[in-house]
Amino acid sequence: MTTIRWLLGAVKTAYEDYAIGVKLDEKFSWKNVEYDWLSPLLKENTIRTQKYVPENNLPLGLDLWKDELFINVPGFKLGVVSFLNYVNISSVLKNLILKPYPSWKVILIDITSNGTLADNFPIASAIRVRVDECDRLWVMDSGFIGYLAIQVKLPTIYIIDLNIYLLIKLHWFPISHLKDGSFFCVRTVYFHVGMQNRTRALSIEPFHDYYFVGDRGPNGQSRVSFLDEKSNVLFYAQINKDAVYCWNTEKRKEKPYNLNTQGVVDMNSDSLVFVNDLKVDRDGYLWVLSDRLPVFIYSKLNANQFNYRILRGKVSELIAGTACEYKKMCKQGWSSDFAYPN
Repeated sequence: MTTIRWLLGAVKTAYEDYAIGVKLDEKFSWKNVEYDWLSPLLKENTIRTQKYVPENNLPLGLDLWKDELFINVPGFKLGVVSFLNYVNISSVLKNLILKPYPSWKVILIDITSNGTLADNFPIASAIRVRVDECDRLWVMDSGFIGYLAIQVKLPTIYIIDLNIYLLIKLHWFPISHLKDGSFFCVRTVYFHVGMQNRTRALSIEPFHDYYFVGDRGPNGQSRVSFLDEKSNVLFYAQINKDAVYCWNTEKRKEKPYNLNTQGVVDMNSDSLVFVNDLKVDRDGYLWVLSDRLPVFIYSKLNANQFNYRILRGKVSELIAGTACEYKKMCKQGWSSDFAYPN
């Protein structure tokens, strides 16, 4: 029986590789994170004083607004010089230099050897970013510096109006609201705890019903997910498979969430090693960030290979021919295109 199960798994994996049609395109890639320094002298001084340790800077999350792609670099290790950054996606270069957001004047920090934070710097460690439909950037700050989690401030959410580059609101989370060991992570409408292979959902109306959605099957652990509300497709990373999968929530009654109703968006043992964030923008493109986080935390990244990548692909093309494809009836016949607002 064990042999049969193994053979079936091998056949399914081979089918998944064959079934992938349009794949994600690699947009950007880095061996090490580099910043757009004000001057060579500033860079030299921050490296000399170990306020900037290049190998300790790891991109963790991303989101897009117009031509600006926001990239957060958390303070998992000491020596992170800018926690919130952006690049312009119109550039033809793949190895882009990160620009601190909104500017060096605001973002430049001074971390002492004991982990304390400069009084004039608001963000301690940006772990997630999200741009909403009202042109506001939400920044989730864990309040911790270093892998040993030195707490320098309360966990905080910052809300920035991107049209006028202004912080319009912030909210602190009291320590009493957090459990010991909590890392201040999101739970969205569809969510998973840590890297489990099960997905759950939380109904926001009317009674906040919590229920079990389904199981991704063996080795189906996931770390991040994103629900594209236009296509009703849930995208998520399959960490052990170096892949991005999808599930059509519109079909959840006829095709419940399980191993057989998931679609393979892309699978690659190099470019998709440990996908750490993914988002769908207003134009219907899926953006994916991979960063080899386990190696970064427990060992040391190879500075001679590409360690961080950002890939993207059009949703309608990525899910075409998969279990996630959604076809609707229109006057001209069946269509799988979605109208995304400008």
